[in-house]
Amino acid sequence: PEATLPPPAQHEARDVSVSRLAVSIVIFVCVLALAIGVLWFVFGTPAGKFNAAQPGYPYPQPEPHELAQRSQLQSYLADQQAELAALRWVDAAHTKAKVPIEDAMALLAAKGLRLGDNPAEAHDCPPVSTASPRTAAATNCGGGQ
Repeated sequence: PEATLPPPAQHEARDVSVSRLAVSIVIFVCVLALAIGVLWFVFGTPAGKFNAAQPGYPYPQPEPHELAQRSQLQSYLADQQAELAALRWVDAAHTKAKVPIEDAMALLAAKGLRLGDNPAEAHDCPPVSTASPRTAAATNCGGGQ
């Protein structure tokens, strides 16, 4: 017995309507253009500048008390920097000096001290810099520095 094949199935009885496809594309483009126009009208300007990224108000100018606070802060920071850079005696007996960190590191490096060494016990020289008040012992110490 011979097998008979069923007739081929027809999945699409008709083709895509070109006119309906064209109308759908035209409607989509019109809706897109309308949406862009509405957004441009709400957020933009017709002159070609897009104002949505621009602030709608001028930047506020600082108040006089804010300017005074800024100048006070700058003055305070300048005073702090001057205090950190100052070289002075801490006590009246001139046994302890306040030395800027850079000068102190250079002094310790010149004396050949390591971390944890006591600078007062390393030599007979007190830890002073050239800009500090000089004593007789400091003048004769380590080449006159």
